[in-house]
Amino acid sequence: SAAEALSTNFGDAGVVRTSSTEEMASHILSALETPEDHSEWGTRFAACEFDATHVSQEIIRVYAEAAAIKRGISEIPILMYHRVTDGVPEGTRHGIYVTKHEFAEQLRALRKKGCTTLTLRDLRSIMLGERIIPRRPVLITFDDGYEDNYLHAFPILKRFGMNATIFILGDPSIRTNEWDIASGEPEARLMTDEQCRKMISFGIDFGAHTMRHTKLTQVSPDEARREIESSKQQIEERLGYTVHSIAYPYGAVNEEVKKITKEAGYTFGIATDSGVRSIWSDTYELRRIPIFPGASKFSFWKKTTGKYHAYKKIG
Repeated sequence: SAAEALSTNFGDAGVVRTSSTEEMASHILSALETPEDHSEWGTRFAACEFDATHVSQEIIRVYAEAAAIKRGISEIPILMYHRVTDGVPEGTRHGIYVTKHEFAEQLRALRKKGCTTLTLRDLRSIMLGERIIPRRPVLITFDDGYEDNYLHAFPILKRFGMNATIFILGDPSIRTNEWDIASGEPEARLMTDEQCRKMISFGIDFGAHTMRHTKLTQVSPDEARREIESSKQQIEERLGYTVHSIAYPYGAVNEEVKKITKEAGYTFGIATDSGVRSIWSDTYELRRIPIFPGASKFSFWKKTTGKYHAYKKIG
C-alpha cells in the first residue's frame, strides 16, 4: 500500500515485510496486464508525494519550523468564529456568534499583547520561506461566510489593522444558512461575491467550506472528492482568487478526506477540535480554538497564549 511504502521508504527502512518470488511476480504481472487500473493511482501518488516542488516545499517547511521554535513558538492559536452580530440573535440555539462589542474588545486585547494576525495565505508564505514568522502570531478564522462578517466584522478588523481567513461555500445558489435552519437556528444571509472581493482588496483571505456544507465523513469518497475539488474551483473562478485552504464542515475529517484534500491542491485542511497541537506536523488537520459568546477576558487570554492546547491536555 501507499502508506506502507512511505513508512518504510519503499523497503529501505523499518520493519520490511518479505515477499516470496511468486508473490512479487504476481504483482508485477497484474500491473502489466491491467495498466489502466494502476496508472491513474500511480501518477497521483507520485505527483502528490514526490513532485520536486512538493519535496522542496517540505524541506523549506522544516527550516520554517526551526525558526519558529527558535523564537519560542510551539503553537499558533487559530481562533474559530462564525458570526459577529449587533446583539444576541433572536432564537439562536447554537451559540455561534459574538457581538460587535465582544469582537472589538478581543481584537483590542490582541493588540495590547502585541499579537500579529496572520491569514492562512500568510502562513503558507511563512512555510515557503517567503516571510519571517512574527513573535506573537494568531490566526482569526470565520466559517460559513455570513453577511455580518462583511457588515460587522470587517469594519472592526480594518479599525485594528488586522486580518482573517473566511471559509465560504462553493455553491453560489446557497444564500442562507440552510444547513442550520433545519435544526431551528434563525435564518442568516451569506455574503455576496462582490462583498468578498471588497474584503480581498483589503487583505482578507478566503478558503473553501465544501460546496454545500457537507459532512465529508458521511459521504462516499467520490462525493467527498467532488465537494472538496469543486468548491476550490468554483470559488477561484467566482472571485478570481487562489484558494489554499479548506475548513471541514462540522470539523468532520478522517485520513481519506485529508488525502483527497492534499491531492486537490490545498495547502491546509482546517478542523475544529481534532488534530495535533503543532501546525507543522499535519497541515491537513489543523486544530482550532472556538470563541463563544460571553467569553471572559481571562478565557480569551488563555486561548491566545499559544499554549492553550498544551494546558488543555494537561488539565
